[in-house]
Amino acid sequence: MFIDPEKADVMETVFVYSKDGIEKEFTEENYPWNDSTWVFVDMKTKLVKEGEKPAIEDFSVEALYYDETISSWDIGGNITDIILSEPSYTFLMIAYSLEKMNLKHLENFKEVNRYAAEKGYSFYLLTSSSTEVVEAWEQRHQTGFQFCHADERVLKTMIRANPGLMLLKEGTVMDKWHGANALHAVKLDENVK
Repeated sequence: MFIDPEKADVMETVFVYSKDGIEKEFTEENYPWNDSTWVFVDMKTKLVKEGEKPAIEDFSVEALYYDETISSWDIGGNITDIILSEPSYTFLMIAYSLEKMNLKHLENFKEVNRYAAEKGYSFYLLTSSSTEVVEAWEQRHQTGFQFCHADERVLKTMIRANPGLMLLKEGTVMDKWHGANALHAVKLDENVK
């Protein structure tokens, strides 16, 4: 995830030198580079000032795509920053395990996907399932969803339901729904301004 370099940790390199049995620490600016009586002992990196940390440090999303040349799903590029910087609404269907997903509410998600397409919003299905499982699942259910891969632990942290729905705007979580309540998202124009 991207952090502005001006808001990152501030580190300092410290050199430990010894002279006459006494160890002393020096910075990059004042170490005794021209005094051969000092003997280098060690180098340390110290944290001077803690910088900004991303809200979810392990959140990483890889787009999945169907490669017709090999008739199989494959992992594309990392789209984490695209998702988190999208100025419009982004729907994330979280199904950490497609194999264990409750299919009872699948039609709700198809409706949310149609709504998102109609409004020009993004809709992604995030899963930790393998590309082989994604291929078999999509062949069976024909959803047309944009599939993405993410870490299972991170997905379970985001939303406990399998499946669940999360609404983002510029990387901020606006709302979350269990699969049974996913249709509430299609009333977005009424509920979220």
